[in-house]
Amino acid sequence: MPTYTTMNPASSANANRDAFLNDVNLGVPITIPSGIYDSNYIPVASGKHIQFIWQAGAVLRPYASLNTPFISATGCTWDLTDPKIDNRSIAEVAIKAVNGTFNATGVDISNCGRNTTSVLGSYALALSATAGNSLNVSIAGFTGRNVHALPNGTYGDQPGLARFLWLSGATYDISDLDFATMEGDDADPLHVQGGSGTIDGMVVLIDENMRRFAKYQDGDHVLTNFTGTKKSGWVTYDGTTAVGKRGLNGIDLCGGGSGGLTLSNGSLDCTPFKIGVCKSVSGAADITVDTVALTGSTLPAKNLPTPVPNSTIGAWNIGGAGCVATWIGANPTGFTTAKSGTWV
Repeated sequence: MPTYTTMNPASSANANRDAFLNDVNLGVPITIPSGIYDSNYIPVASGKHIQFIWQAGAVLRPYASLNTPFISATGCTWDLTDPKIDNRSIAEVAIKAVNGTFNATGVDISNCGRNTTSVLGSYALALSATAGNSLNVSIAGFTGRNVHALPNGTYGDQPGLARFLWLSGATYDISDLDFATMEGDDADPLHVQGGSGTIDGMVVLIDENMRRFAKYQDGDHVLTNFTGTKKSGWVTYDGTTAVGKRGLNGIDLCGGGSGGLTLSNGSLDCTPFKIGVCKSVSGAADITVDTVALTGSTLPAKNLPTPVPNSTIGAWNIGGAGCVATWIGANPTGFTTAKSGTWV
């Protein structure tokens, strides 16, 4: 027989928070029946095993505006089955996990961010490992809708930052991501910093507010079976270009220059971005491309060593022998048709 949660749709937010924490302390898988459960901020003590199974129709929601994560834990083991969280556009972060192990299947998170100036930035899942610690991540299926941060006109700071999935220093194995609808100065559906792993399956409906399709910094990473398509009804912000108002690089490898990124079996509509695939890193990191179709954009691919912007410098190794890359549309100046080897 399943063990059911002591949360109750009719209970107060404080009571449901306490019930959630009491459920965790039982140390067994907890089933959440159908219903809407409002709760205050849920801080789980370190070292716990967080085990929950959402039944169809079960939704967990923050009750009040939060500039802290809705659910957070450090050094815990997470096992979540079909978690459904609606942040109701009143909480900036749905789940924050630091160190430990994070396992989840069938994730469904929506409406992260507030309609006021952000403190943390807005994230559906913020998963990170601190120096000297580790975080192992396994996600099979993650649908994310509507992550928004109030733009403040400044790039690279927290207030205007929006992410569906942020990984930092993690070892990960992830499949079947499905993201749509963002707002913010730095609205990137996927942001991976350091660590290593594979994402197999990522679909993004690109809108006018996204800055990138995916951003990688350092580490060794694989992104395969990915698709990025522009939403219907696209509205150009200046009437002359299809590039989004904040569009930068579709897939961006940046950072300190260590590690590399492998792209395979994917397609990306690059017209919302200034550059389709960009190596904007000064070190030895490489992007390897195998069977990827890029459509449109000002430059389908470019080597952009920092700190020199908008300049093609040197050669870009995109795979070597056996690499199959497909460029669709006109070839930009300095680039050739699809072939193995080096693009110059």
